Amino acid sequence: WILLYNVSFWRQTVAAMGQASIGAVLFLASLLLLVVALHAIVLLLAPTRSAMRALASLLFMVAAIGSYFVDADGVSLDEDMLRNVAETDLAEVAGLLSGGLVLHVLFLGVAPAILVWRVVLPTTRWAAHLAQRATFFAAALAVCLTGVLVSYASYASYFREYKSIRY
Repeated sequence: WILLYNVSFWRQTVAAMGQASIGAVLFLASLLLLVVALHAIVLLLAPTRSAMRALASLLFMVAAIGSYFVDADGVSLDEDMLRNVAETDLAEVAGLLSGGLVLHVLFLGVAPAILVWRVVLPTTRWAAHLAQRATFFAAALAVCLTGVLVSYASYASYFREYKSIRY
């Protein structure tokens, strides 16, 4: 999700950093870790393995569709765009369908979703499973908080100045 579905985000973010500096590289590394940790937190909120697989499958599909339109049409997935999606009709949807979209969704949506269900996970006792989840959730939350606290000034500036990238 971090790289394949967010090409435009990373391209624009790197361009916004301007000249390469140690501060820019550290901010990009911090941002990468933050995004990875946020993805982990979202998935860890699913109560069971099956729910996590279903959520991951749904996220692959949504991310594939969203990344196609961001990359192909340069749209920004902000509140207004999401409202437009919710209010669209079948005629408008039919106008957006293309071979490129279908291929993009097959390779970056359907294929990863199938792979998620094919992964064999080791069986663990309920208590051990809960302890693992809590540990990973706490670690992901700690990574988020540490990254933001260490680079707070950079994040504040980035989110204030580059609203289009943020969306």
